[in-house]
Amino acid sequence: DPACEGCERCGEHVRQLPGYGRSAHLFVAPDNSLEQLRRRALDDGLCLLVPSFAMRRGFVRLDPARVPASQRELAATLDGMERLGEPLSLAALRDSPPVGMFITGALAVTRPGRHIGGGQAYLDLEWGLLCERGLVGATVPTVAVVHGCQVLGGGPAPGPLDCPVDIIVTPDGATPTAGDFPKPPGLGWYRLAPSLLQPIAYLRERAD
Repeated sequence: DPACEGCERCGEHVRQLPGYGRSAHLFVAPDNSLEQLRRRALDDGLCLLVPSFAMRRGFVRLDPARVPASQRELAATLDGMERLGEPLSLAALRDSPPVGMFITGALAVTRPGRHIGGGQAYLDLEWGLLCERGLVGATVPTVAVVHGCQVLGGGPAPGPLDCPVDIIVTPDGATPTAGDFPKPPGLGWYRLAPSLLQPIAYLRERAD
């Protein structure tokens, strides 16, 4: 998702959320709009779990103890995170600490709490994989960072396997969504297109 004017203010609003300060580990999507937030989180001493592009190489862990301050700006980028982070196998992911906050961008988000992406359902896939391994669950806050023009007043509710949004953050502040939708308990295998299974190693291994 593209960076927007005021992204740096969005990051500051996220950092003021109660769950942020209590979270030693965060999931942060690889969206361009979240690059500055990833950098600030590393400076705050937080470990980040970031999906690689299109989940082709799974998740990467960025540990500030292993990333020198001089390289954190690079580590916060999509290319840099794979050079400076630790790629996680499915087994390593299973042994990872739980995630305290789940942060994503979006093409749009509705005030009731529906996340609208590019149609590939990567966010639902990422949530489902982490949920199956006990790293996220019903009480983990989901946060969408967008510009105000990306916030829609209404629309259909999230489906049973869609990851809903609890908090919408724009350059103007953070607002809880109006809905109270349950979060998916895992992967919806019947929804996964066969074309996803081959390129995503996690899914090939998990399907086996």
